[in-house]
Amino acid sequence: MESLHSFFVSQHQYCKNVEGLLVYLQEKIEVGHMCITCENKGVRDFQSADAVRKHMSDKGHNFMKV
Repeated sequence: MESLHSFFVSQHQYCKNVEGLLVYLQEKIEVGHMCITCENKGVRDFQSADAVRKHMSDKGHNFMKV
């Protein structure tokens, strides 16, 4: 995941269900078209999952603090 998408979960050793977390985050991006970092707070609405991925990559929002 990190090498393909530059995405990582910091301190993942404290997460009890990494797979469940990743499924949840995928749904936020794919279905909800939401950035996992800014959660669209005051940010434009994204029209597609690709637009969200581009935004996350461009802004460095490709990580999650646990």
